[in-house]
Amino acid sequence: MKYLVCVDFKCKEGATDAVGEMLRAALPGTRDYDGCQNVDVYFDETSNTYSALEVWDSAEHYKAYLNYRTESGIADAVAPVLEGGWDAVVANVKWLGDKTDI
Repeated sequence: MKYLVCVDFKCKEGATDAVGEMLRAALPGTRDYDGCQNVDVYFDETSNTYSALEVWDSAEHYKAYLNYRTESGIADAVAPVLEGGWDAVVANVKWLGDKTDI
C-alpha cells in the first residue's frame, strides 16, 4: 500500500535559497528513512513555497518519520527561514492517503 502526504515549506522573505539548501541537505535522510518510497519537491514562486510530495508505505511510517524530525531539533533550525516555523509545517501537512482508481 502507498500513502501520499504533501508538506509545504513557506519561505520567509529572502530565505528561498536557504530553505532550498536545507531541503537538499535533509532529503537524502528522508528518502532513506524506513517506509519512504519517494519524495519529489516543487517550488511555487507565487507563494514562495516549496512543496514535498512524499510517498510512504503507510501513515504510521510517516508519523514515525515526522516524530524523528521533530525530536531531532529541526524546529530551531528552520525557525529563521520558514513562515510560522516548524509548527506551521506540521499543522499544514496534507494527509492524502491512498491513490484512488478514479
